[in-house]
Amino acid sequence: MNRHWVLGEFASSEALVAALKDLRARGFEQLDAHTPFPVEETFEALGLKRSWLPLLTLGAGLG
Repeated sequence: MNRHWVLGEFASSEALVAALKDLRARGFEQLDAHTPFPVEETFEALGLKRSWLPLLTLGAGLG
């Protein structure tokens, strides 16, 4: 199995999201991103689904 690694640094969160969307459009599926602060758009750009954990936690707290 061949593994390829690419590391990139972006000047803005918009540039990061654009690069992630471009890579996914080119067929890359196993992507990851690390940012110093939460960037909500990266979840969609990485193809991640929202977690049910916050709703479960709320339900457990109210119950």
